[in-house]
Amino acid sequence: MLRFIEAFVSDAGLGVDLLVDAFATSRAVVYRTLDDQGGIARHIANRRLERALSRLIFDAAEVSIGEVANSVGFTHQSYFAKLFKDRFGISPSRARAEFSIDAQELDQKSDGIRMREILNRSEHIPAA
Repeated sequence: MLRFIEAFVSDAGLGVDLLVDAFATSRAVVYRTLDDQGGIARHIANRRLERALSRLIFDAAEVSIGEVANSVGFTHQSYFAKLFKDRFGISPSRARAEFSIDAQELDQKSDGIRMREILNRSEHIPAA
């Protein structure tokens, strides 16, 4: 069921009814599936919010927050913004402004990480 949710998490229609139909099971079973993590609806919302955060950070700034919300399965931007702020402690627009990374900056960061790995390995190479 978790793999199914992951595959369809961006579908606005994903919910208990779809899971009941897809798995030919009862609503009670679906609800109990992720009871220990706050329930199925919370799990779906959290996965959507994580994807939205990723899109806000890595996608082009021209993509509106409403488009990001819709692309991850939220149908109402205000509800998305409320859940986002509840989950991450900042608004989607502030997250984009503070944490967005463009492709060039990402390349520089990954180059820096590669350089650090090379330097760390070089300390273990015995001197000739």
